[in-house]
Amino acid sequence: MRTLVILLILGVCLFGGIWWLTMQASQDPGHNLGLAFGKVEGDTIEMHMVIFGRTVRLDPPRVDLRTNQELWSEWVQNHFELKDSKGERVKLKRQMDSIVIQAKDITAGTPEFYLIGQLKKGERYDFDYIATLADGLHYRYSFTAPDEDVKLSRPMFKLPEGSE
Repeated sequence: MRTLVILLILGVCLFGGIWWLTMQASQDPGHNLGLAFGKVEGDTIEMHMVIFGRTVRLDPPRVDLRTNQELWSEWVQNHFELKDSKGERVKLKRQMDSIVIQAKDITAGTPEFYLIGQLKKGERYDFDYIATLADGLHYRYSFTAPDEDVKLSRPMFKLPEGSE
């Protein structure tokens, strides 16, 4: 009888452990996107974000069929939303190079382009990334703009609590 109780307890623990691992593995981990800060001028600092091909391929830009041009401004507007502490949107500029992010700091992949935004030092920002417009999930990274240059890092943009 005692052996049966021990086996029952072990079975419940095993089942619970497998259930917990399955739940952990099925959660959306988020997206790592490369950010760096630099070019300090007065009370502002530039934020540079590296955009790799994989990010673009998840949900590519629309193409104007008359001119055969990709609509990059629309793509940036639809996929990235940087807001200051007052909730006002910060303009992001698409650029083919970066004076803040050095090629030697990029350890994986080749950049497609960079997004650059002017931030106020010491102000809090919420940066949303919408990987695909079809699912509409907003991944967020909240940060305070630094006072000095910060080398390339890859912070995790995660789903806000309760949005899964």
